[in-house]
Amino acid sequence: MLIEENRWRAQRYGLDEGLVDFGKGKIVSFSTLLDEIIDLIAEDAHALGCSSDIEHLRTIMEKGTSAHSQLATYSVALSNGASKHEALMDVVDMLIAQTRGTG
Repeated sequence: MLIEENRWRAQRYGLDEGLVDFGKGKIVSFSTLLDEIIDLIAEDAHALGCSSDIEHLRTIMEKGTSAHSQLATYSVALSNGASKHEALMDVVDMLIAQTRGTG
């Protein structure tokens, strides 16, 4: 039940509203849970040679996800007078540029 709750919370809120900490039985920030899980798997990550990949999760936490960038692009376009369709096209253009490595 708690896993389903966390799945729903992640889909609904992304990283912004926290998840249920099973041990504490309450909602805690994603960054707190991320720190805990990184500490828990640090030894294994080191043994597997993927510590830098795991640490990159902190960068994602600090800079935000692609969803954050998409929402920001959409909001800026709307505030600059774009229609909803034009704002969505700006999001698509941003994603294409990022995928190509030019954005």
